Amino acid sequence: MKLWQIIVALFGIAISVAATYLVWSKFKVEMEYNYNGLLLLIFQHIYYMVETILLLLIIIFGQKALEIWTKKRNVPWGGIICGVTWGIAHVISRGEVDIQLGLFATVSGFLFGAAYLLANRDFKKSWLILYLMFAF
Repeated sequence: MKLWQIIVALFGIAISVAATYLVWSKFKVEMEYNYNGLLLLIFQHIYYMVETILLLLIIIFGQKALEIWTKKRNVPWGGIICGVTWGIAHVISRGEVDIQLGLFATVSGFLFGAAYLLANRDFKKSWLILYLMFAF
């Protein structure tokens, strides 16, 4: 990654953490620690690591499929697919309609797809960036 890509990735992580703070009025780690304790916090982050892989797989395969179909490589297709599917799922994930959570998940998915392209489609770098954006 070039320096500008690293700076933009760090900026994206900062925006994601700030957005999470604005939505929940606390940092995600702080809230989970206070609610669950240290042991469950550790297992929660192991879960986040695995979920990040699943999100990244949606992004990678969505990106590849739509690049083939549209012949356009620089559009974050994977992020669009991830955002739409993840956003729709989060609208009803709590047993009630939660439009704000769905929109937050949709925008996050779009940003995750952009981060994948920003990391030059590198799985390991993308995973780290997405994990930091998602878990914190």
